[in-house]
Amino acid sequence: MNLHDQAVKIANYKIASNPKVYSAYTDSVLYEMLVEECEAQLNFSTATFQIH
Repeated sequence: MNLHDQAVKIANYKIASNPKVYSAYTDSVLYEMLVEECEAQLNFSTATFQIH
Protein backbone atom coordinates (compact mmCIF):
# COMPACT_ATOMS: atom_id res chain seq x y z
CA MET A 1 0.00 0.00 0.00
CA ASN A 2 1.46 3.36 -0.93
CA LEU A 3 1.49 6.50 1.18
CA HIS A 4 -1.46 8.12 -0.60
CA ASP A 5 -3.68 5.06 -0.08
CA GLN A 6 -2.78 5.00 3.61
CA ALA A 7 -3.57 8.72 3.90
CA VAL A 8 -6.98 8.20 2.26
CA LYS A 9 -7.76 5.40 4.74
CA ILE A 10 -6.81 7.62 7.67
CA ALA A 11 -8.85 10.55 6.31
CA ASN A 12 -11.89 8.29 5.83
CA TYR A 13 -11.44 6.92 9.34
CA LYS A 14 -11.25 10.44 10.82
CA ILE A 15 -14.45 11.47 9.02
CA ALA A 16 -16.27 8.27 10.04
CA SER A 17 -15.14 8.40 13.66
CA ASN A 18 -16.03 12.06 14.23
CA PRO A 19 -18.76 13.07 11.74
CA LYS A 20 -19.73 16.25 13.64
CA VAL A 21 -16.23 17.70 13.36
CA TYR A 22 -15.52 16.44 9.85
CA SER A 23 -18.98 16.80 8.25
CA ALA A 24 -17.75 19.63 6.03
CA TYR A 25 -14.85 17.47 4.83
CA THR A 26 -17.05 15.53 2.43
CA ASP A 27 -16.59 18.61 0.22
CA SER A 28 -13.95 17.55 -2.29
CA VAL A 29 -11.52 20.44 -1.70
CA LEU A 30 -11.50 20.04 2.08
CA TYR A 31 -11.28 16.26 1.67
CA GLU A 32 -8.17 16.60 -0.50
CA MET A 33 -6.64 18.93 2.09
CA LEU A 34 -7.34 16.39 4.84
CA VAL A 35 -5.77 13.61 2.77
CA GLU A 36 -2.71 15.78 2.10
CA GLU A 37 -2.43 16.57 5.80
CA CYS A 38 -2.56 12.85 6.66
CA GLU A 39 -0.02 12.14 3.94
CA ALA A 40 2.32 14.80 5.34
CA GLN A 41 2.00 13.31 8.83
CA LEU A 42 2.78 9.83 7.48
CA ASN A 43 5.76 11.21 5.54
CA PHE A 44 7.06 12.90 8.64
CA SER A 45 6.62 9.85 10.87
CA THR A 46 8.32 7.50 8.38
CA ALA A 47 11.17 9.99 7.85
CA THR A 48 11.63 10.34 11.62
CA PHE A 49 11.60 6.57 12.01
CA GLN A 50 14.24 6.10 9.31
CA ILE A 51 16.62 8.60 10.94
CA HIS A 52 16.83 6.65 14.21
